[in-house]
Amino acid sequence: FHKNADIIFNFYDNSISNKTRQNKLIVFNADTSVIPNKIGVDCLVDEENLTVKIHVPQYAHKPQISEELGTEFVKQIEKIIDICTTSEAVVKTRSDFSDDRLTEVELNELMDVFASGDNENAIKDILCLTPSQEGIYAQYFQSTDTKTYQLQNLCKINKDADLGLVEKSVELLALRHQVLKTAFTVLKSTGAIKQVVLENRNPEFSILSHNIPFSQATLDEIVEEDIKKSFDLQRDSLFRITIVDFEDARFMLTHTHHIILDGWCLPVLINDL
Repeated sequence: FHKNADIIFNFYDNSISNKTRQNKLIVFNADTSVIPNKIGVDCLVDEENLTVKIHVPQYAHKPQISEELGTEFVKQIEKIIDICTTSEAVVKTRSDFSDDRLTEVELNELMDVFASGDNENAIKDILCLTPSQEGIYAQYFQSTDTKTYQLQNLCKINKDADLGLVEKSVELLALRHQVLKTAFTVLKSTGAIKQVVLENRNPEFSILSHNIPFSQATLDEIVEEDIKKSFDLQRDSLFRITIVDFEDARFMLTHTHHIILDGWCLPVLINDL
């Protein structure tokens, strides 16, 4: 290939016209239509056929490039078909995730960290960080203040509330807001920071029972001790809920890290709960 050539891939899921429909799994048509300085690969799919058209500018590439590229393309497609039809294991690729800058090396490293062994489906999604998240992570990485970027919210709840249902509601909340299932890690291979949504990570839920009447001093002490519990952004759940139960009153204390939520988002989650 020409050292400065780009290859453009276009995928279409609409039906192929009857003129191109054939009783073959793969139909290869080499086309030397002019796309200035670029090789174009158009893939069209209908119910049973995959049609591939390759556009190669004749003045920029050797004539046999169309045939060579098409032959290699078919070979690789057949390998994918073989894996998909014979393998029982779920194999995820970069296209399964939201991060369009994710490399194969980075994906393999993340799989080793979060989805090793029999837990291949542990990673639900991989995302880039927003600029503000990158800034928060940098300060988290450098700071010795464990209270940095931690958010708390305390509210009084019904004493008669079924705590089993409350805990279940917290799990359902994480299904609706996948940010509550996220972990953050720095990749050794590239130094990039990735946000990983984990299938089996749920908010941390706990109950503190006190067989005494409500005491503001006791409640204040619980809140102060809670904020001292810092977060490991890779290993810990980044959303914690603690039910503080007195004989005559009940409170819900939420504790989260600012890298996943801000002061505007937290009330939305509480209302959903």
